[in-house]
Amino acid sequence: MGAVLLVAFVSACLATSLAGHGTSASADGPTQYYDTDFTLSLQRDGQWSFVTIAMLMADDGTGDFQTKAAAARADVIARFDGAVPIADAEVSAQYVLNSFRWADRTATWSYNPSGKPTGLTGDADAVAAAAASWATVGANFHFSSDDPTTAIPRTCQDVTDGRNTVGWYAQSGSVLAMTCTYWNSSGNATEFDMEIDPG
Repeated sequence: MGAVLLVAFVSACLATSLAGHGTSASADGPTQYYDTDFTLSLQRDGQWSFVTIAMLMADDGTGDFQTKAAAARADVIARFDGAVPIADAEVSAQYVLNSFRWADRTATWSYNPSGKPTGLTGDADAVAAAAASWATVGANFHFSSDDPTTAIPRTCQDVTDGRNTVGWYAQSGSVLAMTCTYWNSSGNATEFDMEIDPG
C-alpha cells in the first residue's frame, strides 16, 4: 500500500508539471508510463532494514523497455553498498506480511524546488495538491506538508537524513521519477525521498 501511495503521489506531481510541457511520442506510438518497483535488503549498524524503490518510467514504444528497466534497476542497486535485491514474495514470506506501512497512517514531507526545470511555475502548489488528493479519495492515509526545505532528496543515493523530501534530481535512462522508502524489519516506514527528473 505504501509504495502504491507514493507512486501515485509522484504520478500526480508529474502529470501536473507535464501538462504545461507536452508529452513526447515516438514513430511507433505514444509514450506510455509504467511503475517499476523492487526492494533491497540492507544491513545498517548490525540491523537489517529495507528500501523499496518505485520508479516511474517512460516507454517510448521502441520495444526495448524491459532492457531499459533492467538497466535502470541495476544503476540504482549499484548506489547501495552491500544491498541484496529481494523478490516481493521473499518480503512477504520472510519479513512482513504486507511490505511497509506508515505507523500513524501519515507522512510529513517537504518540497525543495532547487533544480526544477527553467520556467516551471506552480510546482509547489502541484506537489501539495497531489499529496492532498489522498484525503479526497477515502484512503486511510494522509500526507502532511511541512515548510519548504533546502534538504536534497538523497535517499535514493543511499544517504538518509530522517526527512521526507520531494525534489528534483537527474535520473538515468527513461526514469521520470523515483521514490525510495526505507523501512525496518517490523514493516514500519522510516523515511522516503522522491526525486523528479528535471529533464
